[in-house]
Amino acid sequence: MSFVLLVCAFSNTVTFANNNTIVFSCSLNPESEFSRALNSIYTQAFIALGYSFEMRYFKSATRALEEAQKGNTDGECARVGGFPERFDYNNLYKLNAVVRTSDFAAWTYNPTITFSDVESLKQSNYKVGFQNGSLIAQEFAELHQLSNLHIAANFRSTLKMLEAERIHVFISGSDMVLEQAHQIVAKPIHKITRFYQFNSYPYLHKKHAQLIPRLELHLNELLPEGGITTAAF
Repeated sequence: MSFVLLVCAFSNTVTFANNNTIVFSCSLNPESEFSRALNSIYTQAFIALGYSFEMRYFKSATRALEEAQKGNTDGECARVGGFPERFDYNNLYKLNAVVRTSDFAAWTYNPTITFSDVESLKQSNYKVGFQNGSLIAQEFAELHQLSNLHIAANFRSTLKMLEAERIHVFISGSDMVLEQAHQIVAKPIHKITRFYQFNSYPYLHKKHAQLIPRLELHLNELLPEGGITTAAF
């Protein structure tokens, strides 16, 4: 066999392997209990469909979503239901399988900071922060016209700003805070108030739309009702 034919044969083999591996973008901490459990469930679901699976982790939540939107990855591991659609990530289809139920809340390292709802937060002079790419925080801030906002590059940076009192309040889903905050800052973090509850779902790129019915079936067989819970809760 000629060298050219060998190269072509090798290229075809590589392409076939890549086509049979599903890759999800993810901005979760890869060492977190939730991330490991989610990875295991996705691996089992895709094996049942004849695919291998891997998670590709990004520090930026925006980058994770954009890579999936562009088709550079095959989907996104966990997003608040409805948010990618409302922010024009129209190449991604929500899978009808709840991976986690959580709540959106305000957090601080200063136990003297208190307020009961978003209206009392707006009347305060507190500096409010959230991480870049958090669509739930972005929409909440726009909907309620929050001022004095500070957007950090990622989850870790936001907590460090909170610790240094460059911001007073961090708005975020409780799941990430309860699971990861103690790994970044040693002192205890306090929940000021809960705003509302939400569900997170996986999103799949439209190029794999034909997999959706069977994939949803396998995921719902593997996932507990209401999604994955961890010891942090």
